[in-house]
Amino acid sequence: MSSSVLTSNITLHRGKRFLESGSDLIERFSLVKIKEWIDKNDPGAILIPFSGAFELRMAELDEEERAKQLQELNTTR
Repeated sequence: MSSSVLTSNITLHRGKRFLESGSDLIERFSLVKIKEWIDKNDPGAILIPFSGAFELRMAELDEEERAKQLQELNTTR
């Protein structure tokens, strides 16, 4: 049986932390630092950043708005 706890914008699930929004993923956390930690502590493991809320927002935008939003966030899809 799994257990999850929501703490502000971070969900704790089985001792792992999951971000709840794309803005948190992009703005508040340095994926480079997270990847460095992964490489040090679990060589060969990959980092797959994912936010369902962010993906839903992107899916609801038309192509032009999506491209504009991704450019503003300095990311790609």
